[in-house]
Amino acid sequence: MLFQASSPTRGDQTKQRLLQAALEVFGEFGLQAATTRDIARRAGQNIAAITYHFHSKEGLYRAVASAIADEVAQIYLPLRTEITEYLQQPAGTPERYMAYLQKLVLNFTRLMTSPETLHFSRFMSREQLSPTDAYPLMHERIIAPMHQLMTQLVAGYTGLGCVP
Repeated sequence: MLFQASSPTRGDQTKQRLLQAALEVFGEFGLQAATTRDIARRAGQNIAAITYHFHSKEGLYRAVASAIADEVAQIYLPLRTEITEYLQQPAGTPERYMAYLQKLVLNFTRLMTSPETLHFSRFMSREQLSPTDAYPLMHERIIAPMHQLMTQLVAGYTGLGCVP
């Protein structure tokens, strides 16, 4: 299960179930068409739990966006660290820049097309096609860091210089 707390209390378990159900429902229907009733039903929770933990449907939506960003950042931390360390070294080889660029793109493609993360893909695609208030959060924490690394790798590969 995604978004799992390390040692969950009963309240944490409720929040995790709501986040997981909301990810699925928002991914399938989008923010406007999703209902809190459907989310609560899928989570096996009382609809009042959404208000208690997230204040509103929009608050729950932002919490899902934040949880996705946290999960993606955690997944990519080792590779981002490795690439960042490489970029801080004196000039590398074009082949190494290209190898890192390919690894980054391939890993992201696998992440977004894996059956386990299908709901991430749906949620993120909907958010990019019809941005909500959650888009800046996702852009800042997922898209921009990825874009920055890719730009630096392409710059290094083409010999245009690379500023970490």
